[in-house]
Parts: sequence; structure tokens; C-alpha cells
Amino acid sequence: MRRIAIFLLLSCMLSLSQSREKRLVLKNGDYHAVSEWKVQGDRVHYYSTERREWEDVPNSLVDWAATEKYNATPTATSRTEAMKQADAEYAAALKEDEVAHPQVAPGQKLPEEGGVWLLDTYQDKPQLAELVQSDSKLNKQTGKNMLRAVINPIPTGSKMSIELPGRHARVESHVPQPSMFVNIDEGVKESGPPPMPPSSRWKIVRASLTKDGRVVSNLKINLLGHASESPDIVGADVERVNANWVKVTPAQPLTPGQYALVEMISPKEINMSVWDFGVNPTGPANPATRNDKKVSPLDNGNSRLDTGIEEPQDPDTPKAKEKKPKKR
Repeated sequence: MRRIAIFLLLSCMLSLSQSREKRLVLKNGDYHAVSEWKVQGDRVHYYSTERREWEDVPNSLVDWAATEKYNATPTATSRTEAMKQADAEYAAALKEDEVAHPQVAPGQKLPEEGGVWLLDTYQDKPQLAELVQSDSKLNKQTGKNMLRAVINPIPTGSKMSIELPGRHARVESHVPQPSMFVNIDEGVKESGPPPMPPSSRWKIVRASLTKDGRVVSNLKINLLGHASESPDIVGADVERVNANWVKVTPAQPLTPGQYALVEMISPKEINMSVWDFGVNPTGPANPATRNDKKVSPLDNGNSRLDTGIEEPQDPDTPKAKEKKPKKR
């Protein structure tokens, strides 16, 4: 977008330079800014663009050679070639921007800062809602830097679970078959195996409700087995959007409930920090959409809502002085 803005500015400057104000240059070196003029005997009748009125100047005071030189316009050929070059550069910048930030729905482009985004439709309008990783204590990174601070090998014998806080995700899709767009971080590790193919790397897993939250369980069977044989893993279509983005879409409409997008590091390793989401056709509007800049992308849904009640203050933090009413 920055290159496009620059080319637009250059085009405007080119246009302005080719349509600059005309001048009546005087023999003493001064000039009048004009839009047009007429020679009437020994007088020059001109329209001043500064004072916006018709005025006169003696013909003998006008330096006609300097006036003609200044007001000489570029030839049609040079003007056309310059505009063609500006148009070509603008088209190239626009194409580059479309490749880097593809449009995934009317009015919805994937952001420059990366991340993981769920394409939802709320009140008949498409929206991109940001998904953040579940581990709020360790999630200090945004954009392309995916959190992989907790990576456990999948056990060969017992089952393994991932516990999620709360009984529903911060972001819930209002459509049963939402697409998720993942900005790929190819650097899984500084040293180690290369990333798995997208179709094997990204999984959608159903989460079950517990008394206090949600759990993604039985990962050994669900992620290493076949989707058709697993009750919790959801079949998904995974495709590359471009070099930077991958699109993950459930193969079938999802039933209302809680889910998680899981990253496989290798056939025997799983990223324990998942991207949780829900499916709730009657749910409220999502926070952190591309149309709502008031929600911080670091807010993972565990923040207290604004209820008007003041938070307890740190005893080491000086308390703001209260304003006392003025005495009358």
C-alpha cells in the first residue's frame, strides 16, 4: 500500500506540473498569475487568479518572450509517455499489494501484520476476526511469530489433552463452515525438520466442555489416525492462498460447539498452543475484527469486560489525586 500511495502522489504531482498556473511575465522580472488574457491595443486585459478579478497592465511592460517561454506546455507526446509510465508503475504496485494482501471477501483483505484470521459473516456482512493462541501467559508475540513455547511429543501409550479456559472461545463463527487464514511461519525451529505439508500440518479438532472450561483430548488417536476413523478430528480442506498464507476450511459444515485449530510440528510433535474458536449462529458480534480497531490483538478473551467497576490498584502504584469540589 505504501508504494501505491507514493505512485498516486507522483501522478498528482505530474498532473499538477502539467497544469500549472499561467503567468504574465513583466520586463522588471515581476509577474502576474493569470488564467487568461487578451491584448486590447496598448493594454493587456487579464484575469488574476490571486485576486479573482479582471485587471489591466500596459502592453509595453510585458516581456512577451519570457511569458511565452514560461507558459510553453509539454508536447502531447512527452505528456502521454509520462502518464503511461506512471500508470504502468501504479498497476505494478497494485498487483504487488494484491499478491501480498489478497482479498478473501468483498471489502476484506488479509492484513499486513499476519496472524490467524477467521472469515465470518455477521448480519450479512463478511468480517475477518482474529484468532489468538490459547496460552495467554506465553503469548507475547503477534504476526508471523507463532508461539511454540510449549511443544510436547505425542505419547505412544496414554492420551493427552489440552485444556482451554472458559466454556466458549472469544471468537465464534456465525456460519457453519468458516475459513481460517493462517500466515505461515516457515521457521518452525532454528534447527530441526522442515515444516510438514499444509494438509498434514493444520488440523481442526472438536473441543468438549468440562465443568470449568473446554478440553481438546485424545490427541494421540485423533491427530495421527485417519480423519474418517476419529470422532474428534474434523476433515478439512487446506490450500495455499499464496507464499505467505494458507486457507483451512472444514470439509463439511460444523455443528454448533467449540473447536480448535491445531498445528502439527512433526508426525510425533504437536504445538500445545492452539487457536480456539466456536460455531454459534446466534452469538453476538465478535471482538477484534478488521472493522473494529478498539480491541487489542493481544486480548485473548480473558480480559475483564468494562463493567464500570474500578480494578484493584497495586499498592506500590501511586493513586491519582481525587479532585475536590471548589469552596464557594
